[in-house]
Amino acid sequence: VDAKTAVSAIKSGDSIYVGGGAGVPQVLIHALMDRAEELKDVNLIHVLHFGEAPYADPKYQKSFRHNALFIGKNMREAVQSGRADFTPVFL
Repeated sequence: VDAKTAVSAIKSGDSIYVGGGAGVPQVLIHALMDRAEELKDVNLIHVLHFGEAPYADPKYQKSFRHNALFIGKNMREAVQSGRADFTPVFL
């Protein structure tokens, strides 16, 4: 299944666990960003995410809400500005 097909099942209001560290599926994230205009209030939950986080861009704030379980450099500004949430966890 290609990335576009894989993310086609995601609907507005869904919650998605993205993963963390090296386990973040960047290809799927980019396919999801391609659908931003047709989605609203999709909740993305992730552990510490080191790489690119396009969903943290302010232009996607109506489409995606983020809940970071750990905050890295790529999510800090989004959390501080109120576009993303932080739920501290201890592993």
